[in-house]
Amino acid sequence: MAKYAYRKIGTGPLIDACELALNQKGKYYCTTPGCTASMHTRSLEKESACFVSDNINEHINPRICQVKDSFNFYKYDESKFNLFDCFNYILSTPQQPQNQERVPRRQIGENETEELPIRTLKTLYEMCIQYRAKGYYNNYKIDDILVDDYNFNQYKDNICGERIVCCTFYQYDKTNSTISMNYLSDYQNKNFENAKHIKLIVKNNMFEKCLNKLFDLTHENIVVVAGNWNSSNEEDILAECEIYSVGKQICNA
Repeated sequence: MAKYAYRKIGTGPLIDACELALNQKGKYYCTTPGCTASMHTRSLEKESACFVSDNINEHINPRICQVKDSFNFYKYDESKFNLFDCFNYILSTPQQPQNQERVPRRQIGENETEELPIRTLKTLYEMCIQYRAKGYYNNYKIDDILVDDYNFNQYKDNICGERIVCCTFYQYDKTNSTISMNYLSDYQNKNFENAKHIKLIVKNNMFEKCLNKLFDLTHENIVVVAGNWNSSNEEDILAECEIYSVGKQICNA
C-alpha cells in the first residue's frame, strides 16, 4: 500500500490517500520514477487510507515499489520522529546506554493507542521509500537520510555524517576486519560502470557475522547500511563507517 500516488502517469500533483473523500475513487499511478503501474484507493476516509496496485507485475522496480507496501504509515506518529534520536539508537555501541526497542503501538487505555516514532533501520528505510515522492518526513529531507541510486549525483563525490546507504557486496579484508561495498548509480539495471566503493570497519569481533550477512558472489543483493560516514584516506574509497551492531546497522533492501 502506498500513501501517495499521481492522477497522471509520472507527473504531479502528489495525491495523499488520507486527504481523499469517498467520491474520489478512480485510477491513480505509482510515484516511482519511470513506473506506469496503475493503482486504486482503499479505506478512504480512514487513517489507513492508501493506494493499492491493480497488478503488482506492472511495477518496474520491485525494490522501490514493493517496499512501499511494507511501511504501515498510519502506525507511526510523524510528529514524534526525531532523526537524531533514531540514529542515536541505531548507531549506539554496546557500551553506550540504549533506548528500548520500539513496538508499533502501545496500549494506553481501553479504546486508545499511542503511536510511537520510527526507531529501527528497516522501518527507517521503508519510510524513506514511502515518503520519497513527498520529499520529507516531519520536515526532515529524505535525501538527507537515504543514499541510493536516486540521488547518486548528490553523493557520488562525498558521503558524510549519519546516513543510511544502499549498497552491494564488493570484497573483504579479513586481516583488517573490513568489508568494501559497491554504491551504484543504477541498481535496477545492475550498472557497475560508475560504481563507488565504501568501506565498513567491523568492530567487536563481529567480522565473521558481518561477512556472513553481506557476502554475495553475484554482487547484486542490495543491503542498507546505517553509519556515521567519514571520508577515507584510501583513494578508491568514497567513505567509510564503523559497524558495532550487525543487527541494528545492516538490513536487506
